[in-house]
Amino acid sequence: MKWKIDIHENRNWIKLGLLWGVLMWISNIAFEFIFDDKPITGKGVLLGIPFWLIGGLLFGYLMKLITPKLKRSE
Repeated sequence: MKWKIDIHENRNWIKLGLLWGVLMWISNIAFEFIFDDKPITGKGVLLGIPFWLIGGLLFGYLMKLITPKLKRSE
């Protein structure tokens, strides 16, 4: 059995980063609404989008640099 997980191929780090950024953006909105009792406003939602997408891309790129290629063959 061969396993190959490689975020270096086909720009998978971009997909990983954008997914992470979107999930963090959604969770941030939800936590602010639940725990801070703040109303969800359009301004707050729109300001968070570029912040979390850039943060997500940085996360994905760092994962590309930090995580080694995982290869396992049996």
